[in-house]
This record gives sequence, C-alpha cells and structure tokens, in this order.
Amino acid sequence: MHTIMQKGLLFFKGLAMGIADLVPGVSGGTVALVTGIYTELLTSLKAFGPKAVKKLFTGNVSSFWQHINGRFLFPVVAGIICSIFCFASLIHYLLSAFDVYMWSFFFGLIMISFLFMVHKTKDKDIFYVITMICGVITAWMITNITPVLTDNPAPSFFFAAGALAICAMILPGLSGSFILLLLGLYDCVLQAVITFNFRILLIFSLGCICGLFCFCRFLHWLLLRFYTYTISFLSGLVLGSLNKVWPWKQNILSSEGSFLQTNISPWTYACNESVTNLMITIGCMVSGLAIVIFLEYMAKSLASAEK
Repeated sequence: MHTIMQKGLLFFKGLAMGIADLVPGVSGGTVALVTGIYTELLTSLKAFGPKAVKKLFTGNVSSFWQHINGRFLFPVVAGIICSIFCFASLIHYLLSAFDVYMWSFFFGLIMISFLFMVHKTKDKDIFYVITMICGVITAWMITNITPVLTDNPAPSFFFAAGALAICAMILPGLSGSFILLLLGLYDCVLQAVITFNFRILLIFSLGCICGLFCFCRFLHWLLLRFYTYTISFLSGLVLGSLNKVWPWKQNILSSEGSFLQTNISPWTYACNESVTNLMITIGCMVSGLAIVIFLEYMAKSLASAEK
C-alpha cells in the first residue's frame, strides 16, 4: 500500500509539472525542485544513453528498467504526459478567461517555492548570494525579451525549438512555454497538442529528446560538483521569473504600434477594476502558497513513515 501511495504521489507531482509546463512563465523544473524529485529526475534522465539502449535492444528489459530507475521515472513522466494532453485546452481557456487569477495563483506558488529552496540550502556564503543574483538577472532579462512573430515555421524550427524549450523546462524558473512564446511557436505547439497534430508533435518531441539527453548530463555534472551554487543560481532563476507571472498588468502602446504588457501595482489595478477583483486575486495567490506547503507536508510525512 505504501508503494502504491508513493507511485501515486510521483504521478501527482508529474501531473503538476505538466500543468506548470503548459503556462508561459511557469517551470515544471520549479515544481520538481520544490517537491523534492529534481535531483533524482536528472539522474534518471541522465541514465538514458548508449548503455541503456544496448540493454533495451538486447532484450534485457529488467536490467534496462533498473538502469533508468523506471519505478521512479515512469509515474513522473506518465503524469507529465497525461496532464499535457488532458489539461492543454483547460489551461488555454483559463489563461484567456481568467488570466489575472491564474497568474496570481502561479505567482504565489513560485514565491513560496523560492522561499523553501533558500530555506533548505545550507552553507550559504557570499558566493551563494552572487550566483543567486546572477540567476535573478538572467531570468529577468529573458522574461523582458519581446516575443517574435513566426509565420509558417519550417519543421527544423520546431525541432530546434523543442531542444531549446526542454532545456528551459528542466531549469527551475525558466519556462519552456515562455521560450516557445518568444520564438512565436507557443500557439502552434499548443494547437498541435489540442488537435493531435502528430507530424508537428513528432518533430517537436524529437527535438525535446535531443535537448534533454545533452542538457541533463551537463546539469547533473554541475549539481555533483557545485551543488550549493548551482541551487543558488536556480533559486535566482525562480525569483527572477516572478517578473513574468506578476498578476497585475496593463497594456501599453509601443512606438511600433503594438501592445506590450507592463506590471502595475495592486492598488492601481484595484482602481482600474474593483477591490473585489483584487481580493479574489490575492485569494488565488494564497491558494498557490497553500498547495506548495501541502506538498512539503506530504513529502515530510512520507519521509517520516519510511524511517
């Protein structure tokens, strides 16, 4: 029963990662880091290589399953895939109809995630602070890039976008969906998921697989040798990404004649909308905080039960 509960919790964490990856500005890597599966996920993904392929194609399935840590990886990946195909339409609708409330929810989730990450890290020093500031600046600059418009993208562009987006999805604080938005491919890929356009999905998935295998090994190497400073940089990415998911925004007309979004204060938003809307937005933010706290509580309860 305990094993079933563990697998169910891993599936739920994968589900949460998939939902996060659907939202531009929110990273599935953040969810993985906060829920305590980030390092094991990287290690399991890193195991995919020539040795694993050899075990699989020589019929040694049991050895292959152990080599890639299948008991852990399968429920997580199943949750990610399930959430992407089941919730793509819903997330698209919610971001269109209730954008402020959705951004507020994810702002609360990411903010408490950052605080947990900093609290769990030991041996903080001046270099920890410096690398965190570098992470904040990196995420802040990326989230302020103006998206491009892409008409009739070539298949190779989907492949390259998949490789780049999956790297961002792995990194806490950097959103793969936002990278697709910057490249002008977010709507194309989302519609491909909703309409089951297998041609685009296959090319995009191949790009994801290629980027995943290469980048996971590099990130795993960094965590092995510079764990504290890598985590501090990732924490900075998470904090800097709050610029993108700040819920209170307004559209301004740029010099080129296009509309751009700029962040405004909650009080300005209340004056433009209503105090009731402001209170609902804050309530959504508190809900995001509560979910991370609940996941942290569940993780500690399972850890205590294993002892």
